[in-house]
Amino acid sequence: MTTTMEASSGAAPDLRALLERVEATFKPSKELDRLIARQFGWHRVEPRVGGGMRGGWIAPEDFMGVDSRGAPLLDSLHGTDIHREVPHFTASIDAALALVEREMPEDTWGLLNEAMFDATVKYKGAISAPLPRALLAALLKAKIANSPQEAKSGLQGGEG
Repeated sequence: MTTTMEASSGAAPDLRALLERVEATFKPSKELDRLIARQFGWHRVEPRVGGGMRGGWIAPEDFMGVDSRGAPLLDSLHGTDIHREVPHFTASIDAALALVEREMPEDTWGLLNEAMFDATVKYKGAISAPLPRALLAALLKAKIANSPQEAKSGLQGGEG
């Protein structure tokens, strides 16, 4: 139940907790898609602000900030797309790969190869179903490995 609250309240889980969730998931999950979206910069628009019954989501590249009331700033010249739902990262190879390309463009092929190997080994060759989640796991592992906290803990471990 706390994860549903995290997905709707705006609190993004840390990378390690998100990695654990992704690796433990054997099927697509909208709740997990929302947590991933939050972690990688998607912004929730509440119904009272967006004017719709359900609210929506603004992609990171379209987010311009918030005004003094906490309402998102919308691009009146070009328009701001407010999506009904975030991409289906856990179900769609295209959505997962697009996220990897956006977050780590220089490492896309390496992460894709790692994900395909993990998906093949873990799921005995059934690549299409788990590949999106394997891609997400590879991305999260790379982000954790490149994080300042990981570098700091690696230095401390190497000195002692």
